[in-house]
This record gives sequence, C-alpha cells and structure tokens, in this order.
Amino acid sequence: MECLSKIIKVKRISKQFWRYTFLNIRSGREGQFINTYPIRKYIHGLVGKLKLLWDEKRQHWLYGDFNQNIDDLREATEEKDLGLWEEKFAKKITGIESELTRRPINFFKTHEELVEFLNGLHEIDKKWKKTAKRFKKTDRTLRRWREKRFLPLQKAGPKFKIDRRSFYHLIHSIQTEKARTLKEVSNYIVSKDGPLLSKPTIYRILEKIGYSHHGVHYRNPKQKQNLVETLDFMEEVSKLPQHLILSTDESGYPLNLAPKKAWGPKGQKITRYKKHYATNYSLILVVHNVEKGGIIHWDLFKNAVNTDVFADFLASLKLPAEEKHYLLLDNIRFHKTKKVEEVMKNKNIEPKYIVAANPWLNPTELIFNVIKGYVRSKEPKTEEELRKVINDKIGILQSEDLRKYFRDCLDFDFILKSGH
Repeated sequence: MECLSKIIKVKRISKQFWRYTFLNIRSGREGQFINTYPIRKYIHGLVGKLKLLWDEKRQHWLYGDFNQNIDDLREATEEKDLGLWEEKFAKKITGIESELTRRPINFFKTHEELVEFLNGLHEIDKKWKKTAKRFKKTDRTLRRWREKRFLPLQKAGPKFKIDRRSFYHLIHSIQTEKARTLKEVSNYIVSKDGPLLSKPTIYRILEKIGYSHHGVHYRNPKQKQNLVETLDFMEEVSKLPQHLILSTDESGYPLNLAPKKAWGPKGQKITRYKKHYATNYSLILVVHNVEKGGIIHWDLFKNAVNTDVFADFLASLKLPAEEKHYLLLDNIRFHKTKKVEEVMKNKNIEPKYIVAANPWLNPTELIFNVIKGYVRSKEPKTEEELRKVINDKIGILQSEDLRKYFRDCLDFDFILKSGH
C-alpha cells in the first residue's frame, strides 16, 4: 500500500519493535504499522509518501519506506494537502476571535482593557472556571492575568527565509544524503529553483525541527526485507514449550580486550602497551530457557570455530534423551553441515535457525555482551586468566534468571498488546 500520510505518534512496544501511528491525508483515517528499529530520517507531522506491506497473516502493516520528497508528492496538488508543520512554520491567524482564544493578553493594548474584558465574561459565566474554559486555561491563569501587569509585546523577530516547497527539498537533501554539508544543502535548494540560504539560516531551521549532526549507525538492509519472516519466526518459537528451548552462539575473546574508557589527562590520548600479541579465543555457549543454571554447557577454543570444533562441542552436551529440545542458532555455514546435523539428531535436538541479518533474535548474544564487559574490566593476559575470568562470570550468571534474555529477544506479546 502507498498513501500520502504523516506520522503523528510513535511508541516502543517491545525490546525490538516500535509501533507508529499515521494519518492518511486523503481518507482522514488513522492507521498503524510496526518496525524492528526506530525510523530516524523523517520529520514528525510532515507529509510524505508512506509505503507499507502486510505480514503473511494480514495482522500488521509492516514498514516499507517513508519518503518526504516533494517531487514524489505530485498527487498533493492543493497547498493544504502538504500540511507543512503548521504550528511552528506557518502560523495563520484567521481573525480577532481566534487571536483572543489563543492568547488574549497579547491582544489588548493595556492591562486595564484586559481586566475589563475578563470581568465582562465573568458576569456572563458567573464562575471563573467556566470563563477559563473558554480559553482552555485554568482559573489560576486568569487570576494571574488580572493581577499581573504585562509588558507590551516586543517587535516580532525575522521570518523564515524559506517557502514550503524549498523546505521539503531541504529535508529531502539531508534524508537521502544528497547533501552532506550545509553549503551543499544550500546549493541543492538553489538547484531546485529555491532561494539562496545562508548556512546559519539552514542551521537554525534544522535546529528548530530537532535535527542535529551526529554519528551514523550501520544497519543491514536485509533486516527490513526479512521483517515478515522475523515475525513468523517469533510466532513459531512462542508456540514451542518454553522450558525446552536452547540457544547457542560463538564469540571471539582476544587477549588484548581492555576497557574502552579510562581516566587520564584532559586532551591527551591514553595508550597501553602489552607484552602479549592479540591471540584470539572463541567462546561457545549453550543457554537453557530456565530460571536457574541457564548456561548448561560452555567451552573456550583457541582461534576460530569450525565444523569439527562445533560438532565435538555439541556431542559433549548432556541432555535428557527422552525430551526433544529446540536449539536457536544463526545461519553460519558450519551450523548446517551434515556432521553437525547428525550430532543434533542423535541428541534429539531440532535446530531453529534465526532469520538472516537479525542477530538480536538470539538470546546468547545478550549474554555475550555481559560476559565481554566483565572480561574487559579484568584485562586477562593469558589463556589461563581468560578462562578463569569467564568461569567466574558464568558462575555469577548461573544464579540469575536467564529467561529474561529470551523474553527480550523473542517477546511476541506485542501482537496482543497492539490492538490488531
């Protein structure tokens, strides 16, 4: 589905999902869609072309794209359809009555006139609460207006030197990264037959709408493409017996791990030299979705993990033979070899491969973050030290309820909470 819409509300509904409420400009109806990450490049309340798709069960609209480029809004032939951020960008006062309702203290020339006007309304309404309701204020505010003398209004500041159409081009140039500097933004607007804007003017406009210059975070585009598959995977796992779910993964732990921050003289870099080279070790975990003792098997291997190492690791895993377990693991090639599949079959384990480009679906990733933070704080320099540090942290984790990590990654309750 494609429609001219503007996003009017956003809410985080789970650890990895956001729900957006949008208003269809043509129909005037509100709708909702979900996404696995917050949409950064859009202006709240500004109209754009919204592309959505249904999930396979037609329960949710899923995010496709939201383009606020005016060149793609040919359908919006009327100026009012564009709905350009009216409150802050193009204030229109239609008459004295609307001005009085908005802020009467700015309308009267003297304080005596304001008091006389309010007292006249009070004689009609009999109660100050009823009079205050006319202005959508409290009776306390009206009392303050009657008692306090206000200074006359100062001269209005300069108006924005940009029209509605040029503002869209400004936003589009930044969202699509066609212009990376303020000077390039100015040149882009001029190329679209817009006014020549100075860099301070552009900066002031961007600051007004909440845009700033900050770091760029990479996100695999397949995460959006596989959104339907991700929902299906989460629903499938939610129907499994939760106490029979396992997860596994591997992660590198080089000996040169150190804290990312430390105290030092201001303006000087902090450098540390170590005697040992950065020998890499790989930690493999198997985590059980239970309340206590969740890490049921782990081992540390020198260098990277391959088919033989992973198969031998699973072969040493001890599980009740009479119960079938479900193992969450990623799609790396050696996880799908015949040797590994044969070991899982002998252990009565059914693999559940998480959706590509969505590592957050694996609870083991969150546990790795906890362990790695602890390892950084201890800075082990030998394999023996590294193994001891990891063993100490795993001992601490065994007393914790690791089911919270499974809930964070695989919480499917947001479908029921979303009201669709």
